[in-house]
Amino acid sequence: MAGPCPADFERMAAELGGFTCDGAQPIIGLRNPFGLTNWTLPVLEVLVVACAVLALVHAVRRYRAGDRVPMALWWAPVVYLLVIEIPVYFPNLVGAEDTENSMGVVFVHNVFAVEFLWDRLPLYIVAIYPAMTVLAYEVVRAFGVFARRGILAGAVSVGFVHHCFYEVFDHLGPQRSWWLWNTASEANQPAVAAVPANSIFLFATVGPILVTAVILAITRRRDGTGLDTFPRLVGAILCAGIATPIGLIIVGVPGRIAGGGGVQPNVGAQAVVLGLLTVAFLAVGAWFLAGAWLRRADQPLASAAPLVWLSGSAYLAVFALLWAVSLPAYFAAAEGVTASGTLTGSLPYAVACWLVCVLVLAAVRPRGTDGPAQVAVPADSGQGGAE
Repeated sequence: MAGPCPADFERMAAELGGFTCDGAQPIIGLRNPFGLTNWTLPVLEVLVVACAVLALVHAVRRYRAGDRVPMALWWAPVVYLLVIEIPVYFPNLVGAEDTENSMGVVFVHNVFAVEFLWDRLPLYIVAIYPAMTVLAYEVVRAFGVFARRGILAGAVSVGFVHHCFYEVFDHLGPQRSWWLWNTASEANQPAVAAVPANSIFLFATVGPILVTAVILAITRRRDGTGLDTFPRLVGAILCAGIATPIGLIIVGVPGRIAGGGGVQPNVGAQAVVLGLLTVAFLAVGAWFLAGAWLRRADQPLASAAPLVWLSGSAYLAVFALLWAVSLPAYFAAAEGVTASGTLTGSLPYAVACWLVCVLVLAAVRPRGTDGPAQVAVPADSGQGGAE
């Protein structure tokens, strides 16, 4: 058998897409995009990779203009992804499988056209981290939260925007067989429909907050020139990429304490704590964005970078289509399970997030030269320039 493949992985992989570890490549594997589980997989893959490419092109342009923050925010989430998800993919390698109170195999991705690490890591997952982080940062930057409120407020606002974009995707994935959550794993309880509360709170909300805060704190500490050399840029990327998983572990402690540990944790208490924490972070981020929007008569919002705005608009348009074609199976599902046996997410949650994303993109739509267009990175704002 090629690669470390525990029994839970083999069982879930067979259920999800009818694949196994036999013949999987340790570094990179390629498949016919027209031979995947269903047509939505290649559509998702092309969409997310295209968004990541647009974000990278934008980051390169800003880098050449003297603003290194978008470049750091593109690469730091990739480091963070590798640090935190590889142990999740291979729990048997870090002693987290088949032990009391362990998380076991938390989820299994379906196989896409491009795969890494014995078919554990699809290319689009690598791409979605930087694509969504840069998008959320640029939206918040255009709102002026960093300049007016500072790094911490801006970072929390990034978490709010990132959360909304991410949950549009997160609540559709299980139904369309993009991945399969292990419902027997303690890490996936409690859940909102098919989506674990830990995913909603930690990965959709807190992760981008920590990445953004660390990158901008490093920049600010060096009086706005902390990323002006390649070694410093790499150092900031590595620091944020490694610090974020540590921060997630710390922030996740209240939920674990509420559960009480043991073989059967208190899921109800966990749901209350994780729910309150998520609402608190989102409410604060929404408050800062709303405040900036309400002041737009005195200080108009800047235009978002055109390439980033384009990627966000394409993302929302394609997901509107993907959700639309998935609604018949969603409404025909019995107790959250479709006729094909896949779990459904929360349609109201996804719709609410989609609408928020439309509103924030509309607020910072490109308007030519009517918005502020800064090139230099202000030493006291933690803010990059507009494209």
